[in-house]
Amino acid sequence: MAEYEACIAGLEAAMALHIQDLDVFGDSILIICQTNGNWKTRDDKLIPYNTYLESLVRKFRNITFTHLSRTKNHFADALATLASMLDISATMEVQPLEVRLQWALAHVNAIEIAARCSDGKPWYTDIKNLILGKGHPPEASGKERRSLQKLAANFVICGEELYRR
Repeated sequence: MAEYEACIAGLEAAMALHIQDLDVFGDSILIICQTNGNWKTRDDKLIPYNTYLESLVRKFRNITFTHLSRTKNHFADALATLASMLDISATMEVQPLEVRLQWALAHVNAIEIAARCSDGKPWYTDIKNLILGKGHPPEASGKERRSLQKLAANFVICGEELYRR
């Protein structure tokens, strides 16, 4: 029943926003198959939900229901977690949520940002330049040059990437 209520709430929200074309993705195979007409609703408790859901579906110009397995539904899980953290009243105005697809894991992006030096280059730039034979940074003191030489001995370049030995 909770899955039906969530789907109904989502469709009602889409209608309130005057959305006419909608793609619905869900991890409840029961609701998806019953709504698509592949399965019949037999449970007496679910029949009213299914009837109301079908009446909502008819109000859209174009609507599709697609099943996603729970293992492929990380985005919905993240949104559900965010939604459970909020206490939204009926009078509160909710701002749109911008979602961007990242091609690297979040911790990789965080490490890259945190690892930037004040000049905007990655922390390992001087090590990589030294190994590639480009020499020490011109502003490095004698002590800094020796430290960098010792540090660079622990790294190797394979292809374009720097690896710790």
